[in-house]
Amino acid sequence: MRKVSSLVFGLGVFLFFWLLVPYHLRFYEQFQFFRFGTDYFLDSVLHPEGFSFYLGGFITQFFLYPWAGALIVALLLVLMQRLVARISYGVPGRVPGSAHNSAPDTVPGSAHSSAPGSTPGNTFLYPLTFLPSAFVWLLLCNENYMISAVVALLLALGAVNLYQRAGSGKSRIAVFYILQPVLFFLAGGTVLIFTACFLYLEAFCRGCTDAGSTDAESTNTGSTDAGSTDAESTDFGTNSAGDIGSRPTGSGNTSRWKAYTLRVLPAVALVFLYPLVARLFCQYPYEKLLGGIHFYRYYYFSYPIQYAAWALAAAVPLLCRLIPALKPGRLNRLIPAAKPGRGSRIVSAMLWVLITAGTVFGLFRFAALDKERLFGYDILVYEQQWDEVLQQAQKNPPGSSIEMVAVNLALWKIGRLETEMFHYPQQGPEGLMLPFRRDFVTPLMMSEVYLHLGMVNSAQRNAYDAMEAIPDFQKSARCYKRLAQTNIINGHYRVARSYLEQLSKTLFYRKWAQEAMQCLGNKERLGNEERIAEHPLYGRVRRIRYRDEMLFSPQGLNAMLDVLYRNNRENTMAYAYMLAYTLLAKDLERFADYITLEYPAGSDKPLPVPYQEALALYWVQNHSSLEGIPWNVSDAVHRKLNDFTAAYQQFAGGRPERALKKDFGKTYWYYVFFTKI
Repeated sequence: MRKVSSLVFGLGVFLFFWLLVPYHLRFYEQFQFFRFGTDYFLDSVLHPEGFSFYLGGFITQFFLYPWAGALIVALLLVLMQRLVARISYGVPGRVPGSAHNSAPDTVPGSAHSSAPGSTPGNTFLYPLTFLPSAFVWLLLCNENYMISAVVALLLALGAVNLYQRAGSGKSRIAVFYILQPVLFFLAGGTVLIFTACFLYLEAFCRGCTDAGSTDAESTNTGSTDAGSTDAESTDFGTNSAGDIGSRPTGSGNTSRWKAYTLRVLPAVALVFLYPLVARLFCQYPYEKLLGGIHFYRYYYFSYPIQYAAWALAAAVPLLCRLIPALKPGRLNRLIPAAKPGRGSRIVSAMLWVLITAGTVFGLFRFAALDKERLFGYDILVYEQQWDEVLQQAQKNPPGSSIEMVAVNLALWKIGRLETEMFHYPQQGPEGLMLPFRRDFVTPLMMSEVYLHLGMVNSAQRNAYDAMEAIPDFQKSARCYKRLAQTNIINGHYRVARSYLEQLSKTLFYRKWAQEAMQCLGNKERLGNEERIAEHPLYGRVRRIRYRDEMLFSPQGLNAMLDVLYRNNRENTMAYAYMLAYTLLAKDLERFADYITLEYPAGSDKPLPVPYQEALALYWVQNHSSLEGIPWNVSDAVHRKLNDFTAAYQQFAGGRPERALKKDFGKTYWYYVFFTKI
């Protein structure tokens, strides 16, 4: 039953991350840059907590494939639950020197488990062992809570299990004091969990009679009776109800507590001393060394809620040992007809329901599906899956400017921007070209737009700025890839090679980097110009990019697009974006000026319907009717403009946008009158 419950829990985690938040995992992957090689390994591990950071990065690279990432996260959380259960119910097996030996098939947590610290936890509390894993599951809904934090937590729980298996007496204590500094160096502040578990496991262990005694020496004389159990024979043992006993009294009890104090007091002192010593060799604040350097993406924010997971990992085994089992006599007073064991099953069932309900509620509360949609747009644009971008927009209309940027780019790439731009909830010029923002997400989206437009230097600057803005100072494989592309296009082959050499040290970008290397030529001849010219991305962008130096001006993007288009009339995307920018800015005067570059007055060249609507509105603002308009505006647009005008006048003074949306919501006129920018 226990294995089945772990399997069901793992399946739930896997399906959640694979089906509901797959782009959440991709977000993790694109803002780390794990590389194989001695230099990166040493740079990562030669500081406290470095090993968990390195191992976390190794795991995160597999998140490039959401199914693999979901499977790994599920395995990590199931492993965490199993480790907590082992700590809670002891380790089965023979303990040297003990008066009773467990049978080979002893169930952990039974009365016959005699491992160090194996005062048995009550089995009806087994659902509590899922609490730490469930809480970490909720924490992972925050894309800034790092996988290295989960790894560090697992290392701490694994250390507790090693300590439990270390035998008895002096050997057990020696193992702890060896593992404690090693764990601090490998996993940082999670050594606090290891130390906390040590404190109460030692209290439950046999062998506390004096500092140097063994388990066999500390066994009560009465424990040799045929009917006694190991749980009854511990100095700090439990009675039949699971309550902590205090059989020894007087000077004997005092001496035992003195021996216990001598064992554990150095551990408490050392755990706070290690960060002080570490500061002599690495420049990290004391609170970061003890609280986690790489556990949260924002280095200067500690994310205090993560420490609740630490507390649960340490407290659940203690609760399982302290809370007494339900005696049949107590249960009969509450339920006269209760059968033996029924009360434990009832309590266990209630715990299952409460923990399951709490986890589901927490996932509903913290899943942040709005962010998942944003991450989805970003990844789909990065992978150039234009049809999927529009399918997502039809299911869930874009709710932010960055999502609208993705939709407009997808519309252009499949040839529908001019005709269907206002079929989606446009949000002004920022929905076409976002201004620079000091974060590490927005510049990546704009880097995609700038590259396809031919604004290569702007694409390069945004990619570099995004990587440098990553809050935990990591590099990004996605940004390295973009920087290699822009330098190939600009002809900076030596710089491009430096990025590609680093990408070739990765597991999943190596093949792409090796193919891109073929564009760089060799030492005798830098740059394979023929190959670059034939490349579908490099060749096209190199032809349509700026020919002269340009000063980037966020306030003059339409003018920059104008120059880009006039430099090369092949750059039809620059022209479409220039017209779209003026339409979204409601600058009809400039739009009428730009439209003549491709649709001169008197031309029979058919105009897209949104362009006709904009020109019709521009004309009637200065004339009483559409009569004499020099552009080819269809009769259908003419009639629809009259209908819109009549409907607008009918609802004047009220809220006409609701009434007009059904018939005119996809027109440029509706955007002009009812969208604030």
